[in-house]
Order: sequence, then structure tokens, then C-alpha cells
Amino acid sequence: MKKLAIYIFTFALTACGGGSDNNSKTGDQGKPVPANRVNWDAVPPNYNPRVDDTGFSLNGAERVEVNMSGFNSDVEVVYADLPAGTGLLKVYRVFKDSASWGSLQPQLSGTTLNLKTYGTYECSISIRNGAITDLKGGCYVRVQIYLPNNAQVEVYNVGQLLTKRFVPVTTEIFLTNLRRATWAEQKFAVISDYVSSYANVGGRPAMTSAQLKTALREFNHSDEKLKALTQLQAAVTDRENLKAVLDFEFSFRDREEARRITGV
Repeated sequence: MKKLAIYIFTFALTACGGGSDNNSKTGDQGKPVPANRVNWDAVPPNYNPRVDDTGFSLNGAERVEVNMSGFNSDVEVVYADLPAGTGLLKVYRVFKDSASWGSLQPQLSGTTLNLKTYGTYECSISIRNGAITDLKGGCYVRVQIYLPNNAQVEVYNVGQLLTKRFVPVTTEIFLTNLRRATWAEQKFAVISDYVSSYANVGGRPAMTSAQLKTALREFNHSDEKLKALTQLQAAVTDRENLKAVLDFEFSFRDREEARRITGV
């Protein structure tokens, strides 16, 4: 059984709205679905089931950021026969007695389209075997983002990528993400995301030796620095400057290994 506590937000809603069991099964179209997905057709009338559609334009957007009050239990991207440059947000809602949803206004910021709710959201819900067993306030139970077939737009929900990558991570953003990561394990995940974002689009990352130096300085231990060097060195474009970086960043004991890794 899933039990969500009551969440009340009075600002741009970014806190987690409660997640369902992450274990998934395969739906009719071969896509994974939440193990505890609500059986929408069986929601009783007294829970006031409602589906709200919000159309939006994709013109100028490379990325869509979704955040419906932090809801992440059942969010999916659906590709359909929609006109090019358009999209549709379908939000499945239920409520009992009263509901507060906040407001949703699609906003384009640079190349990122934000689909976020602002205001107050109050939800307490229990779900067992796909059926709602208890409900207080108003809750989202499913969110679907419809895109045109073959649309090359990345969709994120509460920061989690739901689609393939179509836009590689820039080196500048990579370094920012690396700096924000706290632990070495998190930093290596940032490196992996950076490198794989190029592999997914058939390209390769590029950085200067100075940027490599910045990345290496995020690690405190020599074994971590050598691992980071192994993963990043192929991206360095001014390889004539690599030796100076290695001499500065690595102790005498580790320089030979660093030079072997880079081939300098």
C-alpha cells in the first residue's frame, strides 16, 4: 500500500509530492508503468475524477521541465500524431471534499519550456492494488506529456530525464554540475552523464586542458583523480598543454600513471 502525507506549498513547487513503488511492469505498448498505477476507469465518482488538458508550443524549446507540485509517482511521455511544434499536458486529478491545485502557466525560458505549478497543493492519498482506498484534498494520480512523433525534445520531470537525450551537456554546465555534487560517487555520475550525453547524439565532448584541470581539482584522492582523468582525457583538445596539467595536479608518484593514461 502506498501512503502519501499531506503536502502544502505556497511557493514555486519543487518539493517531492510523494512517489510510488519504483518497481514497474510492462504495459500494453511495452513501456514500463508504475507497479501501483491507479486504475483510472475504476475511480469511483465520489472521488471526482477529472482529466485536464493543457496545450503548449514547442517552438524554440529543446527541453521541457515538468513539475506538478513535485508529483513523480506516475509520469510518462507519450508520442502521438500531433502537429509539429505542439504538445499536450494531460493531468489526471481526483479530490474529495475540497482541493487546491495552484496554477499552471507554460513558460519558455531560453530553450527550456517550464510546465510547473505555483501556489498551494494539498494531497493525502492511499492506493492499494490500483484502487484509491483513502483520499483527502486533491491529488494528481497521473501526468502524461504528449509530443509529436519523432519530436527531438528532452523531457524532465522533477529533474529526472524521461526521454532519450537529444542535446549534449555543455562543458560549462558539466563543470557547474560537478562543482555542485557533494560526494565523489555523485561527481563520477556527473562525468558519466556528460560523456554519455554526447555518445547518445553521435558526438564527443570537447574541453581545454584548463577545464580538465578544473574538473580534476574537484577530487581529493589520487585514485579518484586518476579515474576522472581516464574518463575525461580524450575530450581535451589542446593536448600540448596536458603535461603541464599532469605535473601540477599529480604527485611525483602518480605522474607516470597519469602520463600513461593520456599518452603524453
